[in-house]
Amino acid sequence: MKKILSCCLLSVSLGFALQTKTIYADQPQSINLSIIANDEIKISSKILNFQINQEILKRVQKTTGFSAEKTARLAVELKRYFVLCALYKNSSIPMLSSSVDEAWHAFLLFTKDYEYFCKETLGYFLHHIPTTEVEKSARTTESAMAAKENFINLYTALFGETPNAEIWFDATKSCSSCSSCGAADKIESCGSCGGGNCGNTM
Repeated sequence: MKKILSCCLLSVSLGFALQTKTIYADQPQSINLSIIANDEIKISSKILNFQINQEILKRVQKTTGFSAEKTARLAVELKRYFVLCALYKNSSIPMLSSSVDEAWHAFLLFTKDYEYFCKETLGYFLHHIPTTEVEKSARTTESAMAAKENFINLYTALFGETPNAEIWFDATKSCSSCSSCGAADKIESCGSCGGGNCGNTM
């Protein structure tokens, strides 16, 4: 009886390992399963495996002028952002990339696709909440850097790699999109000036 039970447990364990490998096969890095609950694993896998409509990606590519490869990477990073929003609902996850935010905007324009995505993966509608002028004026360099550091810590712990600086922090951009930010260090805090945060309603 013990031998049969051991075999069954081994089969279940192997099955879970194979399933986990399949879930994240198309991702640059797998999720650190040890820091999230089973129901969160299911939600995360649904988000990461969701196939974003190619017409949306074409719109992003046209708007940004990025290559097809970089546009595809933006789609991956957008889905990773959605995972962070889903797992850390009680925290305000800042959007620190104008490029990833552009991909989110394009997704939002395809309202049926976006509504379907939210319903099928998250179970609630994930709102895009732009940063208000009041919030911009209240932001300091210190608070922007703290938000950035928190994002890096959460992202790194979950995905096993630091966020790509070129994509996430717009370090090479002129920062023209946040000229009204008022931050002393434009390069460091540019990404957090106008991207807004995620929000959700149950």
